[in-house]
Amino acid sequence: MSQLTTFQTLPWATQSEKSQLIEYSKEYNGEQGYFLKIYFISDKLNRNFWKVVESSIEPGLKTGLEKRFFGKTAPIILREDWEQAPKLGHPSPFIEDMVSEQEPDRKGDFVAVGVSDEGKTGWVIVKITDKDTENDHREGKIKFVSPSIESIKENAKGEDIAWRINHLAFVSDPAYGFEAQVTGSCTGTQGECVLHLSKQASFTKLKKLSDIPLRRLSNIPLKKQEKVFLKSGIPCCNKLK
Repeated sequence: MSQLTTFQTLPWATQSEKSQLIEYSKEYNGEQGYFLKIYFISDKLNRNFWKVVESSIEPGLKTGLEKRFFGKTAPIILREDWEQAPKLGHPSPFIEDMVSEQEPDRKGDFVAVGVSDEGKTGWVIVKITDKDTENDHREGKIKFVSPSIESIKENAKGEDIAWRINHLAFVSDPAYGFEAQVTGSCTGTQGECVLHLSKQASFTKLKKLSDIPLRRLSNIPLKKQEKVFLKSGIPCCNKLK
């Protein structure tokens, strides 16, 4: 008999939005494991001044389960930030092959994706495959996250209308603020945990904005930073306009 556990509602947030499962992978069906439900993205402008449109969230999330990109489903990664170590963060945005760069830092695999807040917020369920990462989460050492996506198409406003997932990273400074974190956990089989976690309300609506500071790259001129971004938890310069 599996044990199911969830985080309590945070005192500064409400969790009343309905949660809807979109798609799941059968990769680990029948296997016991430690699963997390995690905020991934929303249609709001994030702290690094890029945003995706609501209609792109569902198809974008589904790319995290497409094995043709990674050989398996998309990863959740854990590593020191390339610029602000020892803080947790993303790989360097200047690399050409993000998939190869992020793979050594894979600590778990996407197993399901879904939406809440009437489709305006996307979440994922991951199976943690690294025991140290599982222990760190159980002990409360890691909880905040930030997405990395590859932009495929933008509208006239510079908003992403088509994109695919690179990874989700445990970070110290989440681009979407305090709501971008793990919202539930489950120990059991994938089927049990996906069923359990997908029914949870997953979107934490902040009563006020967090005070996490916006990060800027120290080695990129300000004017270029305002125009050029990698779609990740940090502004960057490998997506030239």
